[in-house]
Amino acid sequence: MLPDKKFLLETIVKHLLLAAAITVVLSTNTVHATEPVAAHHGLLDLAQLQVLLGLENPHPTAGSSPDQSIVWLTDSALAHADRRATAVDAYRRGHPVAVLRQDQDAAVDTVLHGIFGLSSSAALTIYVRDPDGSPHLHTVAELPESIGDRQQLARTLIESIDTASKALRGPGPSTAAPSTDGAELVALPVMVFTETQYASTGNGAFVTVRGEIVRDSGRAHDALVVSAKSTHNLKPHDNGKSGPSIVVPGKYEYFLRLFTPDNTGALPKLSESRPASSPSTDLNISESHTTTTSYGFGLSREVSAGLNKEGPSVGAKAAFSFDFSRSYSTTNALSFTVKDYSIGANAVQTPAQTSRVYWQMPLASVIASKADYFGRSPSESKMTASMRQVTAEGSAVWLIPGTYAGTMSLSAGGKIDNLGFDGSAIDHKPDPYLQPTASVSIRADSPYLTREVTVFIQSKAGNGGCLRDEHGVVVLRQCPDVAQDNWIEDLHAQWQLDTQGRYFNRGSKMCMRILTSGLAPGGGGEIVMQNCSLNRDQQWEWHTDRIYTKHGDGQSEWRMFVGPGDIVGVRTTGKPEYQPIPFNVNHALLKPWSSYPRKPGSTDFVPKLGDLGPNDPISDETKLLGPPLVEERWELIVLRQSLHR
Repeated sequence: MLPDKKFLLETIVKHLLLAAAITVVLSTNTVHATEPVAAHHGLLDLAQLQVLLGLENPHPTAGSSPDQSIVWLTDSALAHADRRATAVDAYRRGHPVAVLRQDQDAAVDTVLHGIFGLSSSAALTIYVRDPDGSPHLHTVAELPESIGDRQQLARTLIESIDTASKALRGPGPSTAAPSTDGAELVALPVMVFTETQYASTGNGAFVTVRGEIVRDSGRAHDALVVSAKSTHNLKPHDNGKSGPSIVVPGKYEYFLRLFTPDNTGALPKLSESRPASSPSTDLNISESHTTTTSYGFGLSREVSAGLNKEGPSVGAKAAFSFDFSRSYSTTNALSFTVKDYSIGANAVQTPAQTSRVYWQMPLASVIASKADYFGRSPSESKMTASMRQVTAEGSAVWLIPGTYAGTMSLSAGGKIDNLGFDGSAIDHKPDPYLQPTASVSIRADSPYLTREVTVFIQSKAGNGGCLRDEHGVVVLRQCPDVAQDNWIEDLHAQWQLDTQGRYFNRGSKMCMRILTSGLAPGGGGEIVMQNCSLNRDQQWEWHTDRIYTKHGDGQSEWRMFVGPGDIVGVRTTGKPEYQPIPFNVNHALLKPWSSYPRKPGSTDFVPKLGDLGPNDPISDETKLLGPPLVEERWELIVLRQSLHR
């Protein structure tokens, strides 16, 4: 019987008290292990990770290098804003973050979603950022009973995390982007994640599941596609010579499961799965399947490539469109061999919002039906490697309606049923301990998965406040603090530029609308929120880093700016400081002159999409202009997993 999570946490904190005298220096922002452990947070050298498994630290080190440290917190520490900020800072700088949980708590899940984009309810989860920016969770469900098992588990965790950390310290995410076009990457609504759960017994069994959730959308369809691949190292706890018998797995079983607990409508629909069934007892599985999805984008490939030098956020400045849709492909390739076992694929869809695909690998009947297969006096001489453990893989793809906005839980696990051969009879013997089960929780309403790109709109003036819908008026306030547990739910600061060029607010479900005269109630500015319509007073267009209204009264000059008292204005008539700025004739998102935003000079030219041919000089009128006011310049903070770290 394994100890429960409460005992695990109490044991860990006791041994962290022993380690608390160690002075660890990571940077000026890190928490020191010499602080009271009652705060339930701290910093450990990677080599001291066994302390997180309730072991004493037999060989404490005097310090650690920044590349070998783990920030750790209990679930109670996550209730404090400064501790969450420590976790966010450490994770985004590439340091593993360990979270110790006692009970499953929805409030803790919300905090973890805000920090990492997903959560695990395992007793110990170490969140590691992979080189591509996606999270890799290393989890342990419960504390092993045996000190030896804990030590073995600690060694396994240290080796796995050290390997991941070294990979991260290689080429960084900025140089390892999965797309050559950063603007297209901005538009891609995808979340990628991996979890590896290690057997709590420390016997070496593990399961790794890699998931991708992609929104597949077009003019006539919108769905969330969940693609998963799992690798299961299934290893029995009772195996080989056991008294007078030989014990071997009579059947291996492993599964992938998708659970949508908030779904009151259609269940997750299994689209396909691999591998297929095979009666062969000399399995050599080599299968793959590719899932292709599409997503909207407002720029053609040629224009997007030409704008690449403007930075990836330029892709979020074009109105959403399916005219230039892009495709995204995910391939799950399986390859493994197993001897003496066949494989059967099965799928089950229960009424409890769950779809499950599983594979059973029974022992060959010629062996499973022969009591003296291992001899009248059984010995291990005829045991093959597959009778001691197998490594098997599976993959599945599910479809969920795009309107679903609840939680998705992806799980992968397995089990083993043993057979005991005593030479004259065969006995069914359940394996004494469970195989590990990885389980990750993701929110379908994440800003990373929205059809249109979700952004914060930040002013370049002063400290750079962000636009938000405040009681129906567009105001400038401090940008959401992503170190806070509820930033992801601060929907009134999240905006999407839709197909009509309207800025849609995720909180109020309304669109920005300019006032052609007067101010919003209370003098709050010149832009309000109203139900979305096709009127031009709700339509916007970016030019470089300025946001223009398409309302006809503006004569192409009205644009968004921060006025006195930080009100958000749009009417530039009668304000000579907001000088007319020419649009770039080659593309609106290009700079109007080459040295922009500095004052134009005699050597300036009009930038173009490509680098071929001569550059046209700017006009004499443009040379007379001054630099644009910083109050009329804006930038986007794009909320996509690949960029928001």
